[in-house]
Amino acid sequence: MMKQDKYKKNHISFILEEIIKLVNGLVIFIALSIAKFDEGGIYVTLGLVVLSIIVSILKWITIKFYIKDSELIYKSGIINSKKLEIPFDKINTIDINKNIIDRIFNVCTLKIDTGAVKEVGQEIRIKVKKEDAYEIRNFINKSNDEEIYENLEGISNRKEQEFLKTISFKEIFLYSISKSKIFWAFGGIFLIGDFLQKLEEKFNLSIASDIVENVEVKSLLSIGLFKSICLIILAIIGIYILISIIFIIFEIIRLYNFTLIAGKNDIKIRYGLLTVKEYSIPRNKIYAIRYKQNLLQQLFKIFQIEVVTVGYGDEKNEQAILYPVGNKNFINLILKSVLPTFKFDGEINKPSKHVLSRFIIKRTVILIVFFIIPLFFIIPKVYLTLKLIFFIILIILNIFLGFLNYKNTSLSINKDLVVASSGSIEKVTTLIKQEYLQSVEIRENPFQKKKSVCDYKLYIYSNKLGDVVIIRNMNSILLNTIDENLIL
Repeated sequence: MMKQDKYKKNHISFILEEIIKLVNGLVIFIALSIAKFDEGGIYVTLGLVVLSIIVSILKWITIKFYIKDSELIYKSGIINSKKLEIPFDKINTIDINKNIIDRIFNVCTLKIDTGAVKEVGQEIRIKVKKEDAYEIRNFINKSNDEEIYENLEGISNRKEQEFLKTISFKEIFLYSISKSKIFWAFGGIFLIGDFLQKLEEKFNLSIASDIVENVEVKSLLSIGLFKSICLIILAIIGIYILISIIFIIFEIIRLYNFTLIAGKNDIKIRYGLLTVKEYSIPRNKIYAIRYKQNLLQQLFKIFQIEVVTVGYGDEKNEQAILYPVGNKNFINLILKSVLPTFKFDGEINKPSKHVLSRFIIKRTVILIVFFIIPLFFIIPKVYLTLKLIFFIILIILNIFLGFLNYKNTSLSINKDLVVASSGSIEKVTTLIKQEYLQSVEIRENPFQKKKSVCDYKLYIYSNKLGDVVIIRNMNSILLNTIDENLIL
């Protein structure tokens, strides 16, 4: 058992990780110095590296922590010393991460998230040996055994858990191919073109010219407009398939062995091949659940399930995933077995048919005024037929997305939950516990007032400032239901 009431330092590997972080942040300056290939550039590079080492060592020396019976004491600061005293009941989540450096030294990185940390704009990270990491987490959670993450690698033997689900390769594959990558395909074309152009400029090559000569552009244009469009579509599909393969490999590494466990009081999540991430989330600290679907996922009726809480999903490019992919039956199972307090029983309120035009006309006018009209004058007149076909396709697609947004929009409320759904390209359904609903804002313009509809903005308590759910063109009569049920 680790000693209490005695300051401890981070593991010595903390210094190496900090050096790598600092050098990575200075990589542009280092690259510019090296590019000069002179003595001064070498000295500047060495100076930056040495400075990174000194700062990392000082940071390691000044960061100290210890745990008492009911609180965590954390001191930091090279110039200005800071001391945080955090009661255990204020801690929302304790995450355990293991990157490649951690594995080499057999250590873990604890990330502790609390309301107090949020206020001072600081995130507590502690790097200790693996056994100490689990001991600290278990002590804070007042657990008398070492079951929560100690044996996750042999999780198949744990029969006492209330719920256990490990992702399969089929589910990772389904998740990967259903992720929207069409914009990556278009972006890939421009990136390839930009890359070829830079190669030509750097090494005085004529790659584009050689391609044009071999393809014989004149004969390509002579095949006709329809065949030219088909070739472009085939090229995009080819790039899309290539990007999909890359995504599948990436997601296999990222979501490797994704495991969801529901214990008596909390939910545990573990995943990752190169960097292993482990999260322990108290059930009473989950404020909302989200089901997300892009266009492909809506077609196949599958969902990505996320949670809204403090501490999980607040890192850069991190999503608060409860489970990467599942159908409606799986969601019902989650609500029944894992989060029964989020099971909604009540009437689902949809927009009236007479407001369908509001979902279509407004977005179509914006598309025509700010996109189609400027492009009409920018694109040469010689491509008039191609322009008209392109604009007609855009307008039809825009009308379809407006109709889809209308179909996906709903707002319902009872004494415990608010359920809101909206979106076209991405449909998002949010189940919010009323106790964590900070406020409801009602907006209506003269046109909406005439149709007795308004927009609802729901503000959720979380660590993200932009955590707002907007539901448009819902009946104003719902205000009566909100007044009756809302407990703000």
